[in-house]
Amino acid sequence: MTPAAIPGEECPLGWEFYPFMGSLAIYLFLGVPVLLYWFWGIDDVYGIRKELLAVAITSMIGFFLYLIFMFLPSLRTVEKTFAAYVWGAITLVLIHTFFVIYPIYELRKSRQVRANAKNTQVFDKVLSDPVLFEDFKAFTIKDFSVENPLFYERCRKLRESVTHIPRFSAKVSLSNKQRIELRSMYDTFINPKSEFQVNLSSATIEELTKRFDSGELALNMFSRAEWEIHLLMYQNTFPRYLKYTSLTRV
Repeated sequence: MTPAAIPGEECPLGWEFYPFMGSLAIYLFLGVPVLLYWFWGIDDVYGIRKELLAVAITSMIGFFLYLIFMFLPSLRTVEKTFAAYVWGAITLVLIHTFFVIYPIYELRKSRQVRANAKNTQVFDKVLSDPVLFEDFKAFTIKDFSVENPLFYERCRKLRESVTHIPRFSAKVSLSNKQRIELRSMYDTFINPKSEFQVNLSSATIEELTKRFDSGELALNMFSRAEWEIHLLMYQNTFPRYLKYTSLTRV
């Protein structure tokens, strides 16, 4: 049997081409719609759902146009100057735009948000207001960073438990309850094996580990870590929070 020729091309099309194209068509036109249905209701603050939806829809359209340009007889003349495989290249360019160029654009926008002095005031208000802070914590669950406000909250409660101790104060004698709380905070948020380990600098982690190993505990020992998490929340989580809510009008 003589292999069929691709319309507008001299290169023959072998039988092994059809199972590949058939399986790809089944995946794009049957499997992808099912995935789109599953993704549609996901509430994602990182934009992963939007990117996956955009890539899936773009791939379906690109493959459909590829099939039309390859097999539709009326497009044989066009196919000589605009080959069908060009649609594959266009699809890849669009996917690159969704996954690389657009995130870079969003990053530049978030930097502009951080540079706004008004947003600094809004962030301080969010941290100090109990209702807004609870809303912010709920948002960080979707942001996959809930350990940060939880750690910040524990530090604040520890600091407020002794009102006369400033944030960066000297050592004072600790009660057994305070020592237990300090150890619990370390095991929950600092220990590398912890499920809720916060993202701190290596120097801060090393310092805290040494202090716990030597037993040099103090109420202000998490001050540096608290400052780092405060900065991390403002620079990374808070811009997404502003975008996700209407707090820019507060």
